[in-house]
Amino acid sequence: IINNGEVEQTFTNTANFGTYIAKFSSEGNLNWAHHISGTENNFNLPFDVTTDECNTIYISGEFRGICDFDTSDSDFIMSSQSFSKDDVYVAVFSDEGSLSGAFQIGGTGNPEFLDLNSHMPLTVKNNSLTIAGTYVGGLDLDPSSGTTEVVSVNQAGTTLPSRDFFIAKYTLDTGCILSLNDYKEANTFTISPNPAHESFTITLGNEYNGYDIYIYDVTGKCVLQKTNLSGITNTINI
Repeated sequence: IINNGEVEQTFTNTANFGTYIAKFSSEGNLNWAHHISGTENNFNLPFDVTTDECNTIYISGEFRGICDFDTSDSDFIMSSQSFSKDDVYVAVFSDEGSLSGAFQIGGTGNPEFLDLNSHMPLTVKNNSLTIAGTYVGGLDLDPSSGTTEVVSVNQAGTTLPSRDFFIAKYTLDTGCILSLNDYKEANTFTISPNPAHESFTITLGNEYNGYDIYIYDVTGKCVLQKTNLSGITNTINI
């Protein structure tokens, strides 16, 4: 891991492919880095990463063989249902990179992500997690002892399975919800209501002229901006 041009941390992996997680400050300084290890001749490939309102980190991908998803000295071992086919995994980490939990989905078939440019979309919203991807054969989407199997259809005129699309939604028990109270920052401004759906009102502690408001999503993209505002109170439609 490179930190400001210098090698800060290195990892050694016995698997064919491994996964590392690193967090940097907005100035580009390395805060921490961890890796997901495995046994010889296995692999672990991440495909998507996202965060929620509490900065909890979610990673989706596929793995084969035996992998330890715990980034500490403890173990959280998951084994693919077949050492010749891949399983899907979702791993959840705290803001400091500690493992909070993980689950896998597999089956008689094989998840493949070629049709999605080697990408498995992962979204987290309102304590729910949604993943999507492509697969061939049978795939059990239930990570518990139950079974929710989807089976891809055969190619026309053959007994060979085709590549189909799957999407699955899971309930999270993160305890991460936005505060139901108004947000106040050192008596400088107040935002209400929180959470907001159609609009929110920002009230300043003092009257200002010519100030701007920007709203960013979790990826850092600016999704709304209001410029050259005046007065103590402004209502913003979202």
